[in-house]
Amino acid sequence: MTEKESTTQPDTAVQTSIGRAARGSIFLMLAQPSYFLFGYLAVVLLARALGPENYAVYGVILSVLVWVEQVGRFGIPSAAAKMIAEVSGKPRGVEKGSLLLNLSFYSALFFLFWTLAPFLERWFSIEGGTYLFRLAAIDLPLFGAYTALQAIHQGHHRFLRLALSNVVYAGSKFVGILLLLATWITVPLALVVNFMTTLLAVLFLLPGLRLNWKSQWTESGRALLLFSAPMLLYSVFLVLSGTVNLWILQIMRPGDQTGVGLYVAAWNIAKVPAFALVAGSAVLIPSVSQAAANRDFGLVRIYFQQSVRFFLLLFLPAVFVLSARPEELMRLVYSGKYSGAGSLLVVLLVAEGFLTMGVVLGSIIIAVGKVRKATILAALSIFITIPLTIAFVGRWGALGAAASGLVVQPLILGLLFQAVRTETNALPNLRSVLNIAAAGALMFAPVLLPTGIPWPLLLLAGLFLYAGALWFLGEVGLKDIEILRRREPRVSES
Repeated sequence: MTEKESTTQPDTAVQTSIGRAARGSIFLMLAQPSYFLFGYLAVVLLARALGPENYAVYGVILSVLVWVEQVGRFGIPSAAAKMIAEVSGKPRGVEKGSLLLNLSFYSALFFLFWTLAPFLERWFSIEGGTYLFRLAAIDLPLFGAYTALQAIHQGHHRFLRLALSNVVYAGSKFVGILLLLATWITVPLALVVNFMTTLLAVLFLLPGLRLNWKSQWTESGRALLLFSAPMLLYSVFLVLSGTVNLWILQIMRPGDQTGVGLYVAAWNIAKVPAFALVAGSAVLIPSVSQAAANRDFGLVRIYFQQSVRFFLLLFLPAVFVLSARPEELMRLVYSGKYSGAGSLLVVLLVAEGFLTMGVVLGSIIIAVGKVRKATILAALSIFITIPLTIAFVGRWGALGAAASGLVVQPLILGLLFQAVRTETNALPNLRSVLNIAAAGALMFAPVLLPTGIPWPLLLLAGLFLYAGALWFLGEVGLKDIEILRRREPRVSES
């Protein structure tokens, strides 16, 4: 099917695809409040109980573990989700191959992580770090099974199951931390809770999978490896862009564990809207892949415009809520021990927003088959970030680590926008962008009022102005509900 032909087919087919993606996004977004409620209650309770110094140790160890895990997540699982979405019928070979290959890959990472643990202890100057890193490594093979199972459900567009698995993961972690608080809480026990929650999430995704273990998977396995190899390289740079600032801070300022702890605490809050919105990429990869495989680039452009609009609509109020009174928020969430991290929170919020939008655009570039281009841009981000962060940390410490992302990420985001335009001829809906920007500026007006206004009233006033402005400008309304009923999609004339 050519692009021209796709524009002349019945509107119901396009609307069905758009509605399915929209419902998938909504399933994931509806699950996010529970995911973050449980997940961040666990984080907050842990930070309060451990204190800034011990929480810095836990945060650095977990950041290294998460980097290793996320590097693999963008490899075989992403390839599997893309291939399952593109293959008609019952792709049992792809399912079986992705599960076996991903388990093997993460098992190899486990042994590598275990071997390098003494080196990591010396590099990050963490006392007893060898034992802690090895304890954290137990999560790796479990995470390999978890991401492979998620990819299978993702490729089949089982977004509700994906959403519920996130709730199970976060909820079980919250319960585990509560049990530690009621008994005895330490960094090692917190790491045990981390891998036990992954195990429970794996068990949740297993029922109803119906894998045919007798099916041939070698051919699909080769295809998975061919596609996932460049994806792995892409993910190395992509995930590193979110953690390298913290690592440089820890390496350059090993004696300032309080400052590192404040950075980790602020970063955890700053990632809240980012984690919620990046869930849309789980919908984008199979949806865009399917449209691109059918040469329906008109539909790809629709997905692009919806992604930009969706991101801006939800990210701006999240930034407002979290940055209106940042110092009050840090003290409320983490206690007075974390005072002084308000400025870190504001800078990290904006930087994480740029990074998250970059992940969404990178998903579109990958879905249309341009993994090499996405990899080059992700690598460029790291090559700029590392020397800049070293210079900034040397001068401003934790604030410098946060500020380097605020310099680099907008530059990379601009290049990603240009790459999407080159590959898909897509442009954002300029009217929507301007409407949301105007409403967002009005939302921040109450922040300029005297500080004596109670914090909850200030937030309510800003959000009311934002919603009212969006409605007045015609940016939100009944049409946003109608898209779920297969009516007219929102597309600009450009």
